[in-house]
Amino acid sequence: MTLLRWLLLMALVAWPLRQAAAQTSPVPPERAACEVPEELADPGASLPHVAKALRQGRLQLLVLGTASGLGAGNSSPEAAWPHRFSAALRSRVPGLEVRLDIRAQRGSTTEEQRTLLAASLRALPLDLVVWQTGTVETVRNTDPQEMASALENGIASAQAAGSDVVLMDQQFSRFLRANARVDTYRDVLRMAALGSGVPLLQRYELMQTWAENDRLDIERAPAGQHRATTDRLHDCLGQALAQLVLKAAQPAGDALRSPR
Repeated sequence: MTLLRWLLLMALVAWPLRQAAAQTSPVPPERAACEVPEELADPGASLPHVAKALRQGRLQLLVLGTASGLGAGNSSPEAAWPHRFSAALRSRVPGLEVRLDIRAQRGSTTEEQRTLLAASLRALPLDLVVWQTGTVETVRNTDPQEMASALENGIASAQAAGSDVVLMDQQFSRFLRANARVDTYRDVLRMAALGSGVPLLQRYELMQTWAENDRLDIERAPAGQHRATTDRLHDCLGQALAQLVLKAAQPAGDALRSPR
């Protein structure tokens, strides 16, 4: 790994932790008004196993990812987007039981996450896998085809086991955009979603839209407000993901309602 790539990786890993240390008192996540543009709200694929699980009132959910899934930079792990997503599902589907398993590892690659997915699929049946990936490959400038193969194989194994999959791409970062080929790896995720027939939450474009419209910008949050801003951002991401998933599970649409 070149020095520049190493510095990029260290900066992306350490930045949320530095922001988390900026405040000592926890700030509960606030539901921010973060509208999802229509073109980003279309799942582009259906989730039949999720639809069935919603009708039965019980959803077994696995989240694969990196540091953001662990709550780095949040007021608590429960304020991170996987927990906010789970809460959003429960608020929109009356009586739904969500069993959440988070397999996130700081600095993990798509291939390493695929290995975790394989172990989880052997352990228990899953209704939905949310797979957030791509940042480490972007920073390390690895072979995009390796990432594409890991995604293709992982998605195929999940689908063969009777699980639906939703992909999530990288976080928006001006630093990343200026110093790495982020669009190359975003394209890998888009093509994997299209080729495998699974929805993709375009986190990068969502965060960029919110930042450029002065609604949520964690890179430019005022001093002392980074943790609270990160909590609001993750709540928005959880709401956006719930909206995407439930829209893709339209057969269960009669069981859905908007949160109060």
